[in-house]
Amino acid sequence: MAAPRYIEYMPLDEIRPAERNPKGHDDGGLDASVDRFDFTEPGLLDERTGRLVAGHGRYDTLQRRHGSGKPAPEGVVVAEDGTWTVPVVRGWASVDDAHAEAYLIASNHLTTKGGWDGEGLADMLNGLEAVDPDLFAATGFDHTQLDALLNDVGASSSLVDAEQDEPQEEPEGQPDQPNRGDLLALAGVTVGEPEHQVEPGQVWQLGEHRLVVAEVFDGWPRWAPLLVDNSLFLPYPTPLAPFADRAEGRRLVMVQPERYLAGHLLDKWARITGQQPVLAGESA
Repeated sequence: MAAPRYIEYMPLDEIRPAERNPKGHDDGGLDASVDRFDFTEPGLLDERTGRLVAGHGRYDTLQRRHGSGKPAPEGVVVAEDGTWTVPVVRGWASVDDAHAEAYLIASNHLTTKGGWDGEGLADMLNGLEAVDPDLFAATGFDHTQLDALLNDVGASSSLVDAEQDEPQEEPEGQPDQPNRGDLLALAGVTVGEPEHQVEPGQVWQLGEHRLVVAEVFDGWPRWAPLLVDNSLFLPYPTPLAPFADRAEGRRLVMVQPERYLAGHLLDKWARITGQQPVLAGESA
């Protein structure tokens, strides 16, 4: 009869890792996760070897936390003598070393092998960032990754739209442009009308960055003079463009013809920075 699984609180110093574990860990991300969510996922102990086969990163995080003098997170019980005792799943035993190592690899690899639903992930992350930037940071994703994810979702959606739509003749000299409003709405980036209402031809100041509401080709007289002092030109920006790593220490000159998207970009910048974008020609 198979042994039942149960939770046992064991002294942290008595929990031994697997003899071989090729899985790396994001120490900073795990530390931040425990800071925000406490200790939530017990590891699995192999009864045959008395060693962990799952949960190494989380227990390493507790060791670092204990060693630095931080308080025990919720989920860890501190004994009267100050010993940290932590929950461990017990009752499972491997057949042999190969069986144990196969499970260790599978438990790490299979959780990531399925990948992500990019559209659903973008929707959830964007919602978290809007509600609480600290919660967004605790997911392990950053603004650059979310920006790239939104671009990927937009590119995939644009490809699907192109395959479904009948070919249409475009005026000479004008390249095809995706409907960015539809694509980002599909990605769950925005809901409803933006708080900032913009008009074609306007230039907005977002700190050191500039947003021009104009067509990229026809509107070049509006944005070209802004490209000074090592500026970066960014046509059709997503709402997270001003927060990407490439924007650090550089001025972004963004050109967005879609008023809906331009307004939401201003909303996003104001919400994250706590500042208000300024329409060129007006005082802050």
